[in-house]
Amino acid sequence: RAGVTKPLVYQHFGTKAAVLAELYRGFKVRTHEALDTALAETPSNLNQVSRVIADAYIDCIDAESTEIPGVGGALSGSAESERIREEADRAFSARCRTALERFTSEGTVPDAALYAILGAAEGIARALVLGRIPFEDGRETLAKVVAGVV
Repeated sequence: RAGVTKPLVYQHFGTKAAVLAELYRGFKVRTHEALDTALAETPSNLNQVSRVIADAYIDCIDAESTEIPGVGGALSGSAESERIREEADRAFSARCRTALERFTSEGTVPDAALYAILGAAEGIARALVLGRIPFEDGRETLAKVVAGVV
C-alpha cells in the first residue's frame, strides 16, 4: 500500500539477510530502551531491580512475539546474525551488570551470571512465543533467576 517494492528494499539493504538483521536489531534496541527507562525509576532493592529487568525483557517479547521468532529463525546460522546477537547480548548484559552490581559482595556481576540471565531469558522467551507458559509465569521466573544468580 505504501508503494515499497521488493527491488526497492533490496536496493536499500542489499540482501534478505540484511533486511532481517535490521529488523532483529530494531527489536533489540527497543528492548534495551525499555530496560533503560524502567531502570531509571527502580528502587535500590535486588528483587525489584530483578523484576524490572524481567518485565522489560518479557514485555518486549509480548509486544513483538508474532514477528521476532520468524526473523530470528530466518537469521539463524548466518555470520551476520551471530554478530548482531553478540552485540545485543553485550548491550543487555552491560545494562544488567550496571543495575545489579551494587547488590553483590564483590562489587561486580560475574560473566557466568550474565550468561545465565541471557540463557534463561531466551529460553523463557521461546516458551512464551510457543504458548507453553503464561507471560506472568515467564516474568516471575526470570526475575527469580536474575535475583538468584546475583
